[in-house]
Amino acid sequence: MSRTRNYVFTVPKLLRVYFRKDRRLLGKLSQCAHDALKTVYRRAMPDSRAVPGVIISIQTFGDLVTFHPHLHALVTDGVFGPNGWFYACPRIDLRVLEAL
Repeated sequence: MSRTRNYVFTVPKLLRVYFRKDRRLLGKLSQCAHDALKTVYRRAMPDSRAVPGVIISIQTFGDLVTFHPHLHALVTDGVFGPNGWFYACPRIDLRVLEAL
């Protein structure tokens, strides 16, 4: 049984107006988060074809009921290889994820 890691991707306040006017950007944001996670996990593992299991939930409001688009990502604590096997992942460098 694999464990999971939780990540939250936020949008700077200056950019939120664009997401409010064009909700399709939320889907693009979700794809960017998935691509960044896949890149970081692949760098940590020897097989560049391996992929993490990812579930992303789009949220548009925060605690104060103001428009605050962000993503919650539930990610496996490792990757699935092309053969279907699960490989536990070492520590992920969050600075690399943040830069992506």
